Amino acid sequence: MEKRQIPFCVLNISDDEKEAVLEALKKGEEVCRYVEQLEDAFAEFIDTPYAIATADGTSALHLALAALGVRRGDRVICSVNCHPFVPEVIRHFDAIPLLVDIHPDDYNLQSAHCEMLLREGAHKIKAIIVSHIAGNAADLEAFYDLKYRYGIPIVDDATMALGLHYHGRRIGSLESDATIFSFAFERPGALANGGMVVTKNQSFAHKMRLLRHHAITREEYAKNRPSYMYDIIDRGYRYDTTQLNAAFCLAQLRKIDSMARRRQEIAALYTKQLEGIPHITTPSNPQSIYSAYIVRVAKNRDNMARELSAAGIATDLHFIPIHLLSYYKNKYSFKVSQFSNALNNYQRILSLPIYSCLRDDEVLYVCEQIRKINQKWTER
Repeated sequence: MEKRQIPFCVLNISDDEKEAVLEALKKGEEVCRYVEQLEDAFAEFIDTPYAIATADGTSALHLALAALGVRRGDRVICSVNCHPFVPEVIRHFDAIPLLVDIHPDDYNLQSAHCEMLLREGAHKIKAIIVSHIAGNAADLEAFYDLKYRYGIPIVDDATMALGLHYHGRRIGSLESDATIFSFAFERPGALANGGMVVTKNQSFAHKMRLLRHHAITREEYAKNRPSYMYDIIDRGYRYDTTQLNAAFCLAQLRKIDSMARRRQEIAALYTKQLEGIPHITTPSNPQSIYSAYIVRVAKNRDNMARELSAAGIATDLHFIPIHLLSYYKNKYSFKVSQFSNALNNYQRILSLPIYSCLRDDEVLYVCEQIRKINQKWTER
């Protein structure tokens, strides 16, 4: 079979996105209302009253924690298996990330371990950030039980879960205090990007809108003064997105469900083709929207990745456990074996290419290369 080049991720861009961006350029920033349109459309899509657009998923989380009032010395619970932007944002408040181990099957945060931390010192813990890894829904009912029993806010990290359902409702429409999303998760140098925070809490939404642009207020301050007068009433930052990004994301939003369905089709094809291959275990979550397709490689994972790369196939890891990363390991003196489930998974997992414009023949090529690699191992 002829060698191909299959990147790990490709953005699904059609004429819709191109036309939206061109239309925004023609209108100019004075008449563009794409940010407002995106927020309204997103709130309707999720079925929640308030949606606040941001530059990306990282700024969405930073904005949500700022509105929650996270301060120096506060504790915030998060998964040891989340993307590094989560503890990074916590540290930017000079707060302390309390890492928790994961379920070995779906890579998501364990609520029982969170409760142990709450029992030890709930008054010091400001929030729990629940990441939905690889498009797999975390057990939100268990976290909502903690929310009401301990009075602890829940922030959903749905940067890998846009469009995901939990018990028939979209993530973001349930009982979390805030949910963050990303339109271009984990794509450095993305062509376009955007984030969103949704909430049902009116005062929380109002505070996020205030903080989103330097906490500048004009309406009340300039009511009886010239319109160029303003005031600063809190410590804000620059979290907002551009009209161009909003135009692009609005076009993408209309395709979220169809892209998720296509990824599910690709995942089903992967699972069928990889069935019975020695040393390979495929994911088995029919409710997942497969933002990542993670296999377990029982034998020589790194060699598998190198050989796939030699065949033109890019792979990735979701994720290297936070306690193994130098900054966190050195700062908090973590032991390598401290989070056993995350560590065991990390030593075996590998994410294969999955995106809505990936073709069936490309999936078959990836699977054929995995078969060949396994065959070589068997013959040795």
